[in-house]
Amino acid sequence: MKIIFLLQKDAWFIEHQQAWYRLNDKAELGLALSALALSMVNQHDLVEQPHQAGTASISQTDSRTLSVVLSGPDKQLIDTVDVVLDEKTLLNVDWSTKPFRDGWMSSDAVVTLDNVGSMYLDAYLPARSDSDGKLLTISNSESGSRVEVWIARDQKTRIPLVEQGHKGKVSLSLSCEPEKIDQTTDPRQLGFVMISEEALPV
Repeated sequence: MKIIFLLQKDAWFIEHQQAWYRLNDKAELGLALSALALSMVNQHDLVEQPHQAGTASISQTDSRTLSVVLSGPDKQLIDTVDVVLDEKTLLNVDWSTKPFRDGWMSSDAVVTLDNVGSMYLDAYLPARSDSDGKLLTISNSESGSRVEVWIARDQKTRIPLVEQGHKGKVSLSLSCEPEKIDQTTDPRQLGFVMISEEALPV
């Protein structure tokens, strides 16, 4: 079972057992996208036209289960399928200021977290004779809180962005002193190298 987006008709369907069921409700579409894989289809690329068997309706029965009801053109029930949610699919990490291709983060970055219970970054700063490291300030726009983390040079530093998150969105701003580099060869305002990130659901 997956979601089909038909480009030419700007229409959404649930595919089940080689048949398509039209999904019309936008709120239900949001539920479907939280649990099912999405496939975008160009109608002109199809070898044969899919069988459009009726309509689909989706509701959330509990915190981890969606119920998909499939009906025929005459609204007669064809099938009901329960989809168990993978909690990891419910969280979202959106970097407004994305890492550069070489792994460096800007000295001022913003990330929006949705349903994230905890999140950690592994950061690195190259060695420099005139600096042992620098402070990274993490500001929470919702609570107004500020946390400072010391990033040491020439070693990996584990940075806790969120350790006791909650359901819903939160926006975090990360800021630190830019690296001292030759701006004529690299005009970027570099903060630190992000080795990896780890986010876990609420």
